[in-house]
Amino acid sequence: MSAAQCSVPCHVGHKPVAGAPLLEASEKRVKDDRPTVRERRSKGVTTMPFVEQQPRPFNRAQIEALDGNQYGVYGLHHTRWVYVGKGDIRQRLLDHLNGDNPCISIMKPTHFVAEVTTNADKREKELIREFTPTCNQRIG
Repeated sequence: MSAAQCSVPCHVGHKPVAGAPLLEASEKRVKDDRPTVRERRSKGVTTMPFVEQQPRPFNRAQIEALDGNQYGVYGLHHTRWVYVGKGDIRQRLLDHLNGDNPCISIMKPTHFVAEVTTNADKREKELIREFTPTCNQRIG
């Protein structure tokens, strides 16, 4: 699948194998001095600051194929970013698929990406700041 065919902004590269551990953030990260999303968009380039990977369909089979107990960050996407979260990736994605967040259920995400990291709090904040996902917006 080329980047042009990808249903969410993505890099073409590693496609995680179902059931294989997700990539560690340090394994395939783009250098920290990479341009911001805003800078990339101004040049007509749209990419994810997640570990390089193909987005996976947001469905039970894809989520259950993930290894459990992998802590990190994940993003849900439809026609725009729906939600960015952190935690046990498999468990949190299953919770969302089962309707734990009404906003996510209404937005009906079609794909997800994830990365294992030891600093999920910081990464989640960075991703929310860059993407402003619909269901992460605070009211008040």
